[in-house]
Amino acid sequence: MERNLIKTIDKLEISDKNIEIIAKSLKKKFDLEEGKRKYASVREVLTILAKGTMLIFSFVTPGLTLGLKDFIKTEKYPDAKEWKTFNLSFLTRTIKRLEKQKLVEIVNQGKYRVVKITRKGKKRVLRYALDELELKKPERWDGRWYFVTYDIPKGKNWLRDLMRNFLARLGFYRFHESLYIHAYPCLGEIEFLREYLGVSEFVKVLVVNKIENDEVFRNYFGI
Repeated sequence: MERNLIKTIDKLEISDKNIEIIAKSLKKKFDLEEGKRKYASVREVLTILAKGTMLIFSFVTPGLTLGLKDFIKTEKYPDAKEWKTFNLSFLTRTIKRLEKQKLVEIVNQGKYRVVKITRKGKKRVLRYALDELELKKPERWDGRWYFVTYDIPKGKNWLRDLMRNFLARLGFYRFHESLYIHAYPCLGEIEFLREYLGVSEFVKVLVVNKIENDEVFRNYFGI
């Protein structure tokens, strides 16, 4: 993701609740893509933590790996199922690396140590979600055109630029100044962007069955 875009994204203030919802959706996508694996990637560890899943270590057992193993084995730890498929030594090294990068922190909570994702880590998960955002070409075109129009107030030019940037990344064709068109279904993706950017009241989606002289659009989308 471009450096300027990352800086702009980091300006956004998104509630922890919405971050959890985004993380849960992203985790489902990772599961479908990767299946069961032994080695948890950085993006997956952060995503699991962002959706509210706890990672607990024991105080009494020396070393993070052994401390984690104690909890993974117990049925009293409801979130263990999220972690037990991973190689624990590798997971421990990943946690330590994330802690150095200030993407997670390990805090004392009663008689336990708990790994918590930081605000910086949550921002990283949001970037992952945007990187995964895409429109897939269906096997058959449904014959409809999808227009997205926005009227974001002055003073929020950076949000307008961000919306324009993401529409371009999704392959939209610029129809007019603040009007974009796509040939593929995109309602879910646009709803995600509206909620993510906090511009739901300023962005509308129009579904049209016919456009006069649509050859230029058909050529653009290859239909």
